[in-house]
Amino acid sequence: MTTVYFTIRGFTFYGGKNKPSDKFFFIVHNNISHFESLKHIFTCSEGNNMSKRFHINIRDLRGHNFSILLYKKTMMRNVLYARVDIPTFQLPFDKVTNNFLPMVAQGNNFAQTICQVEIHLTTDKKEAYDAPSAEPVLKQANYDTIIETCNTDENADIYSNLLVQ
Repeated sequence: MTTVYFTIRGFTFYGGKNKPSDKFFFIVHNNISHFESLKHIFTCSEGNNMSKRFHINIRDLRGHNFSILLYKKTMMRNVLYARVDIPTFQLPFDKVTNNFLPMVAQGNNFAQTICQVEIHLTTDKKEAYDAPSAEPVLKQANYDTIIETCNTDENADIYSNLLVQ
């Protein structure tokens, strides 16, 4: 049986109007079995400093993928803020990759978000992360593009423009 181990290291928000006290949570969704993890709640200021470990046992790797769904808690309801789909079948076997994945914003006024996740796919009964490091194969975030986009976005925080002067 194949197992994918992954640790979510955090979320980084660029632009937008999030306050440090704004509450978010994420859920890991297995798109094949439709199982979901419990909610993991954090504030915006805690977003880039976490270490939440998961694993998924996979019977058939062909076409397998899972998603990390990021929600923002509001007074009235929880709003899907951003998501990233991870195609497990594209990952290298028995290698550990450290990824900075661009998430797809689910609204026009939402900040661009990066999810940092460490991933290890193995077919053996190896311990999690007991493998050599490798370059990531998934599309990685381009920080220069993100910062430039946020600084030209009319909805971006006005103080972010100070960074380009």
